[in-house]
Amino acid sequence: MKTIAQRVQAGIRFLDKRYRKKWRKKITLRTLDLGDTKSCILGQTGGDYETHARKLGIWEDGLLERENLGFTSSSLFAIDLLTSAWKKALKGKVGRNA
Repeated sequence: MKTIAQRVQAGIRFLDKRYRKKWRKKITLRTLDLGDTKSCILGQTGGDYETHARKLGIWEDGLLERENLGFTSSSLFAIDLLTSAWKKALKGKVGRNA
């Protein structure tokens, strides 16, 4: 099983491959919250979690695929850890700094 940091890095690589880092300009770390469908990574970059996951083709793959990319977790406890890991990984690399 991947660590949270590994999942986040997989998600970053996935989005970078899809959008060539352009997605990073849409992220506001101050409001990033993986427990909120509009403020999570997919929400901030594509309107809301489900809509963007469907657009990316990872909705039908199931929860495990989205968990492996660090976009969600089946554990409510891990949501806070994921949010922190995304913030740490993207600090200085998003928004105006992207």
